[in-house]
Amino acid sequence: MGRFNNRLFFVAAGLLLFLISCISGPWQPKRPSSHSAVVTERCNPYKTDIQMIKLPVFSQTWQIVEDCDKYPSEAVAIAMIFFYNDWTIHFGDDRGMIWRTLNSLLVEWVDRERLVSGHDITGRLQQRAKASGITLTKSMVWVRPSLEGPICETSFIHELVHVAIWSIKGTDGDPDHLGTKYLGWTVDHSALIQRVNDQLCALGI
Repeated sequence: MGRFNNRLFFVAAGLLLFLISCISGPWQPKRPSSHSAVVTERCNPYKTDIQMIKLPVFSQTWQIVEDCDKYPSEAVAIAMIFFYNDWTIHFGDDRGMIWRTLNSLLVEWVDRERLVSGHDITGRLQQRAKASGITLTKSMVWVRPSLEGPICETSFIHELVHVAIWSIKGTDGDPDHLGTKYLGWTVDHSALIQRVNDQLCALGI
């Protein structure tokens, strides 16, 4: 994909808002889902079942949704492009590893309460904490939808940082964040999340 300069990037992102729904390509599920989801290229608002939807732009990236209106595939793809642009500017992707990982991602947007034992952003272990998102593997994340808010008010970009770190390390996505048990996460990654979410919120995404 390479780097965008800032001007061309925002022009391209603007065009995507209007044109992305016209983009399609070969599609099929890359991996089976634990859900009995309806697999389709476009979300059907009249279906009450959970649906597995192909994301545009990315070759083998899918999302599982309960509500077609909540996080349209076009908006999720734009959020991922913003993430990748910021990542390449600040961390690089010379071998294309991060881009390939984003091209084989499964995102689950299913609203459920999940209590987990995990680390907060400072590295402190929390017992039975309510999770807002979980990076299950480098190719699968669960994100709890915000009640009324856009993608920028969820943990989606946070989970993409875990995905990218896992892609680089191969062993884990640094689950303790700024803690000392695992390596990978730095204050620069936290700053990336803030920047990207600010950009997405400004666009209403």
